[in-house]
Amino acid sequence: MDSDIHSFFHGTHMSGSLIVRRDNAWDFSYGFPFPAWDIKCPVCGAKHFDGGIQIRNWKFHRHSSRTGSEHPERVDVSFKCRACAAVWTHGVKCPKALYEWIEHTMYHFRSVEDIITNGRIPKYIIVDIRTEATQLFE
Repeated sequence: MDSDIHSFFHGTHMSGSLIVRRDNAWDFSYGFPFPAWDIKCPVCGAKHFDGGIQIRNWKFHRHSSRTGSEHPERVDVSFKCRACAAVWTHGVKCPKALYEWIEHTMYHFRSVEDIITNGRIPKYIIVDIRTEATQLFE
């Protein structure tokens, strides 16, 4: 494989903390997590900003581990390359404020676009999400 293997571990060199990695990689400004870096296809190299990458869905769940987790809320964000049809998923720590607000476990990109465009996430929830993220990452 020609690509740099370390590119698959975005942010892991910054800290061993899942929370710190999330803060460096994801933007919760609209409530739902969006990549805060220029995401590109791991197969063909197409870039998001060229219109090549599309978020497909957000799947919310609680993570369980043998040792327990202080922050079990998670969201899996799935992507699709419009150039080569590759698909992949990133697991993201989810702020409790967002996890408690959601009504479904799966959100399609069209649903999220509608929620964001029409302001369906109350502003106080978005403030709570941003506040929690800020407090968790200090």
